[in-house]
Parts: sequence; structure tokens; C-alpha cells
Amino acid sequence: MIKLLVVEDERNLCDFLGDFFKRQNYEVYTAYNGEDALKLIKNSRPHLVFLDIGLPGMSGIDVLARIKEFDNTIKVIMVTATRDKQKIEQATKLGASDYVIKPFSFDYLKNVALGKVHTQLFEDLRKEAQEKELLYKEIEKKADELQKAYGKLAQTAVQALYALAKALEARDPYTHGHSESVTRYATWIGEKLRGKSDWENVTLDTGKILRNGGLLHDVGKIGIVDGILNKPGKLTKEEWAKVKEHPVKGAHILEGVEEFKEYALVARHHHERWDGKGYPDGLKGKKIPAGARVLAVADAYDAMTSNRPYRKAIPPIEAAKELVKCKGTQFDAEPVDAFIIALKEHGILTEEDVKKITEGEE
Repeated sequence: MIKLLVVEDERNLCDFLGDFFKRQNYEVYTAYNGEDALKLIKNSRPHLVFLDIGLPGMSGIDVLARIKEFDNTIKVIMVTATRDKQKIEQATKLGASDYVIKPFSFDYLKNVALGKVHTQLFEDLRKEAQEKELLYKEIEKKADELQKAYGKLAQTAVQALYALAKALEARDPYTHGHSESVTRYATWIGEKLRGKSDWENVTLDTGKILRNGGLLHDVGKIGIVDGILNKPGKLTKEEWAKVKEHPVKGAHILEGVEEFKEYALVARHHHERWDGKGYPDGLKGKKIPAGARVLAVADAYDAMTSNRPYRKAIPPIEAAKELVKCKGTQFDAEPVDAFIIALKEHGILTEEDVKKITEGEE
């Protein structure tokens, strides 16, 4: 509903006009002087003011100027008892929408004066809608630009971390390709676990946790000195303590990028054990993030089947036996069982191998 304020010092006329405009379905306010009118305008913000020029005290011209300073979109029709050309020109320059000369007919008010104001109000709304549409388009454009820039930044961060992982493997020829192998095995496990309620966060629907988590799970080893990382013999207690810091260091590196926080959990917890005897936090059972439980199986298998400075690789069947042996202690049983199936499907284990592993045959 359009709000209309009548400002007229002749009280009978003011009230009469107020009743007339109410019958035209306006929300009507009335004031008998300029001071009261300005208070109503600040509190009620009418769309239209029907303003007498010859008010006592503060003149209608002064009220008009104050209205336009407060809100230039408020429409004002000036009312005058005389054809004072100078005042009419002054009111027009100040932004009056129209003026009417007393005495006037209600038909003129309804069909002519208010018609002009309605046209102006409609035009204001049209311009506002156009401006908002342009603003929304500009916001969408900026949002798209920001999204593209953010995507490039995120991609740069990904590339930088992958380069870091590659740099790590370049320091240790014995672990060359380890991250890629762990990622491949982890995604195989994820495929077998797909559809199981406990594994929704690591299946193919959100397989990036396994893919990127696998590639970056050992990134914390970048902080381990070569003398320890490539040591051919047994590590001392102090050296082993340094190696065990790499999950925390890796998580700290990955947490610096918002999108990598899920991968940070994998990096931090991929050396936890199902029985709670792992590190760094000693998490137990399903308190270990699901992705980390999968990576733990893939990581252990690749470590066992790869040559290391301190030992030679063992055959896939022996590594698989070790995984099965450690179900329920070191590893969650479900990803181990899923991995055995995947190894058979990918031709690494034979049907006979699987029987020997599951039946405990030599």
C-alpha cells in the first residue's frame, strides 16, 4: 500500500483530504506543521507527501528541501493558494513532482496530480529493478571471476603439493612411485567398499579422499633428514621417533589449504592401528577416520612388496597373508578383505593364492 502524508495547516482541509485519500486506498498520515511532518517522514517514510507551501513557521519550501535531503525518492506535490511563479519554480528546482492551486477538485487530484506521481513511482521502481538486475549480473560476473581465480589458486596449491611429494620420492629411490601405488591400491579398496554404510566417505562418490589422500599421505617426510630417511640399517630409538613425526608434519602442511583438510586427516592417521597401538594419537577402531583405515592397508602392502634400504620386497601372497594375519589388531578387517578380492580381480593374486590365504594353507 502506498503511504501518503498530508501536510496542511488548515485542520478541516487536512482532515478532509486525509479522508479522501483513505477512500482511494492510501495509507494516510496527517500533520499540521513542518516540524511534525518531518518527524512523521523519518519514522514512517511515506512514498508521497501532499505539502502546503504556506505553512506557519517552517515554510513548505523549507520542508520540501529537508525531505529531499533525507530521501530524494519521496514524491512531493506542492499545494499553493496563489500562482506565485517564483515559489513554483523554486519548488520544481528542489524536486517537487507537481503542484496544485487552491481551490482544486478531487477529480483533478485523483486523475491528474496523483496520476503523474504514480507514473513517477512506477518509473522509480523500474529503474530500481534495472539497477538491481545490473548489480546482480555484476555480482555473478565477479563471483565467476573469483571462482575461476580460486580454482586456479587451488590447482596451483595441488600442483605444488604433488611436486613436494615427488621431491620427497626423489630423495629416496626405494620409495619411488610409492604414493602412486598406495593411491591405486586404496582406490581398489574403495571400489569394493562402495555401497557399505560405514564407508560412504571413501567410496567412488568421494574418491578424491583416497586419490589425493594417497598421493599426499607421506608428504610430512619432507622434513626428515636424508641420513635417517635413507639409512640402510636399523634406526636408533631417536631416529625412529623422528620418522614417527611425519604424519603430524604432513597434516600440518595440508591443513594450510582449506580443500585439503580431509586429506590432512588421512595423512595424520594412516599409521594408527585398529587396536589403538598406533601413532600419533593412539586412535582405536572406528575412531580412526575411514580414509586412513583404507590407506593403512594399502600403505602396508606396498611397503612390504617394495625393496627398502633395510630389507628386500616380499611376494604379494606373503604380504597379503600378513595383512590377513593382522586383521583386528593392526588393520580394520573390512578393507583387508576388500583388498584381497581386489588383488585377485586385478590378477595379482590367483584363486589358489586366495584360498591359501583365507584357509591358512602353506
